[in-house]
Amino acid sequence: MIESKKKGKAQGVILLNYTNREVNGKQSLIDCVQFVMSTFAKGGYTEVERELATISFSRNEIKDVLEALLSLPTEDPERQIAQKIIERMGQSFPKQGQTGLDNF
Repeated sequence: MIESKKKGKAQGVILLNYTNREVNGKQSLIDCVQFVMSTFAKGGYTEVERELATISFSRNEIKDVLEALLSLPTEDPERQIAQKIIERMGQSFPKQGQTGLDNF
C-alpha cells in the first residue's frame, strides 16, 4: 500500500492507489476494495460481480469503504472509480435502512 522513496538525503513514502499497487491477495478489506476497483477498471461490472464471490468480505463492507472514498476530492481517481462502481452496482446493494442478505 506504500512505496518508499529516496531522493538525495530526503526519504519518505507515498501511498499507492489501486492503479499502481500490486495485488497482495485478498486478506484485508482494503485489499479487497482495491481489487474490486482494479477489476472494474479492467473488466467492468460483469467481472466485479464474478469476483465478489471470491471475496471473504460482504458486499455491504465493500460498499461502506467505496462510500467512504466518495469523501475524496472530485478529481481523485479512487473517488471517481468508487462512484462508478456504486452507481453501476446500486441495484445490488440494499438501500439505506434496508437489510441485506449478508445480514441473515
